[in-house]
Amino acid sequence: MKKYLVVFVLIFSLLGFSKELNVWTCYGESTVEYKNFEAMGKMFEKETGIKIKWIPITDLTDLDSKLRVSAPAGVGPDLLVTVPHDSIGKWVKQNILKPVDTILSEDLKNFTESSLMAVRYDGKAYGLPYTVESVGLVYNKKYVSQPPKDWNEIIQISEKLKSQGINGIVFPAGEAYHMYCILRGFGGYIFKWENNQYNIQDIGMNNKGAYQAIAFLKELFDRGILSKVLMDSSSMHSFSTGAFEEGKAAFQINGPWVIPGASKMGIDCGVVPIPELPNGEMPKPFMGVQMIAFNNYSKNQADALKFARFITSHDNMLKFALDTNRVVARKSVIDSQEIKKNPLISGWSQQAVYGEPMPNIPEMSVVWTAWKDSLPLMYSGKQDIQKTLDELVEVLHNKLKMMQE
Repeated sequence: MKKYLVVFVLIFSLLGFSKELNVWTCYGESTVEYKNFEAMGKMFEKETGIKIKWIPITDLTDLDSKLRVSAPAGVGPDLLVTVPHDSIGKWVKQNILKPVDTILSEDLKNFTESSLMAVRYDGKAYGLPYTVESVGLVYNKKYVSQPPKDWNEIIQISEKLKSQGINGIVFPAGEAYHMYCILRGFGGYIFKWENNQYNIQDIGMNNKGAYQAIAFLKELFDRGILSKVLMDSSSMHSFSTGAFEEGKAAFQINGPWVIPGASKMGIDCGVVPIPELPNGEMPKPFMGVQMIAFNNYSKNQADALKFARFITSHDNMLKFALDTNRVVARKSVIDSQEIKKNPLISGWSQQAVYGEPMPNIPEMSVVWTAWKDSLPLMYSGKQDIQKTLDELVEVLHNKLKMMQE
């Protein structure tokens, strides 16, 4: 009897040791990012005996709906590696995400302040930042040997190239996401950030800076520096990307996702921060953060914490950055010589210094369409800039009021 008891205890202990974490990711299995994380998972399993079961869900709408149903039912992921930070607000309100300020207080100090701003909601942190991305200035070295120091140089180069049938600068100026860097650089803003949270009552989209930003871009359209196609939502993206990939544009304001296509077309690209505006300030683009988040309903939170710390170590994040050409949020990696020697990663890293996280609150959903629809009306001169901005802010306040009722 004693012999069987010993065998039972041994089997039980072995079963107990064979743990498994369910980890969801928005990266597909064929991506370099997924393969990097998968390799980290195998290393972690070898060191700890804890298996990592990866579940890729590349459609963010699908991921959101599955998470909202499965997490409260106790069958969701233990860990999310990685997901966009702008979903935090709605997931926190649904009690899906676990706050980490207390359990990861020391770990959070390893990351850049702007990336930490992205993972905070109502003053609390709900995950660990992993990668950051924003638009920057991508330039064609065929036309530009040295990147411009300011927008005056961009305008001068653009005017010179125009006579040759070449666009100087292209970007979807009629889209809120891409033009925000200009609006913010002049002093406009969406919601005021104060005390580690957004004040939705303080909207800065009709202040003096916002007016100056729209007036500046309108002047570029009026002078032909920006093609009028770039205020048309139906064609601005294809025109911007196409012109640059075909070698018919010197500059493009866009993100890291455009590099593979341009390189495939034989364009020798450089990347630098979007240069100084006429007011002496740097443009401040939206920054997106891919984050690691913890399921509040998980029964494996201790092991999830171990794995999160493992994949956010300096060595693992450095390898991930070098393998994927992505900018990671860990300060020691950004400052490393390996990253500084990589021209593409270092270019995006420098731009990230000026980036501001896209607001992660549900109220942001009322902003996009009204903002985008107002831009071509002001650029084209069909409507007065200040009057249109005032009306935009009034619309936003009304929509927010309805949202809260």
